[in-house]
Parts: sequence; structure tokens; C-alpha cells
Amino acid sequence: MVDMFDPLHVVKLAMMEVMENSKDKSPEEIQLQLLERAVRVAKMVPSVNYKDLNEWELAVRERRNPLYKIEGESIRIHGNIFYLPKCPFAHFKNTFPREVVLKLLEEFNKSSKITEELKVGAGSGVGPFCPIHQPLRAIVGRKIKVGNKNVMIYQLGCKSAVTGKKNISKRLVDEFGIDEDTIDKLLDRGMCVYGVKLEE
Repeated sequence: MVDMFDPLHVVKLAMMEVMENSKDKSPEEIQLQLLERAVRVAKMVPSVNYKDLNEWELAVRERRNPLYKIEGESIRIHGNIFYLPKCPFAHFKNTFPREVVLKLLEEFNKSSKITEELKVGAGSGVGPFCPIHQPLRAIVGRKIKVGNKNVMIYQLGCKSAVTGKKNISKRLVDEFGIDEDTIDKLLDRGMCVYGVKLEE
């Protein structure tokens, strides 16, 4: 039986609700509704403080890390880079009308105050759940501290579960300070790549 208060399950339900009622809404309105749902789901997730990223990684393996609750397993590489070997929403890949998804992704990948603040989108969105999953991860990330320092998560790239197409955010990759080739190779292994920075 699925726990109805499980954050990952709630994200799926929220996405289904928003998309089912999207017929007369603009991509901007849909994106705003998805962001509102992401904020609501993030409130369900507890705040934590890890000693370092090693403890963060251990918490993922032990399924205790708040991010595990919203996306499942992530693998740490290059110190502060993580990738998802599987997309937690892949089995919903053909659920929504293609034309709606394309318009939503176009809106999500545009530069905006919200996406710039959360370090998401900016060309990295490839699937229908990216516009809710990426902001949710970013918001939940702000509930995590490492060594008493605040965390900022940068969405660096994603790969489509439908076509295998890779989308890498040049702006966020440059801002994070890593090369696109590294992200491209990581997307050969997984579906989603993000970086973690500790705020000074």
C-alpha cells in the first residue's frame, strides 16, 4: 500500500492534478501552479544538518536524506556532483499531451526570476516532471545544512526518458564551475545531474 503522505507520491499526484486541469491555462499559469505544489510538498520534508557531504551521501544510501524521499537513489561523484541513475517519474513519460509538455518545457527553460533564484531550468528541462521536480529539489535543498552552512543546488543537466536526448544548462554549468563535457558523460550513466554548493 502506498503511503499517501510520501512526498514522491504526492508530487506525482500534484502533477497529475495540475496537468489534468491545464486545458484552458497558459504555460505560465501551469508553471506557477507546479511551483506552488512544490512549495507545499517541501513543507512535508524535515530540515536536517549533516556534518559533511560524506554524511549526506551516507544518509542517501540509508534512505534518510530528505532528497531521497522525493527522488530515490542518487550517486555522488566528483566530490559535490550527484546524478540519478533512474528518473523517478519515467513510468509517467507518455501520460500527458505532447503539445502541452513542449509548451510547458519552453516556458520552464526560459530565464526568469524564479528559475534563476532556484538554479533550475535554464535549458535543462527535458520531461514533463522537470518543471516540478527541479524546483522541489532546490527548495528541499534549502532545508538541508552541511556543517551548519546553507546549501544551494544547481540543476546541471537532464536526459529524456522518452528519446534519450540530453539537455545541459550552459549558464548553470558555467555558474557552478564545471565543464559541459563532464555533465554530458554523467548523463550517459544517469538521467539527471545536479551540483551542491555550500554558501559561505
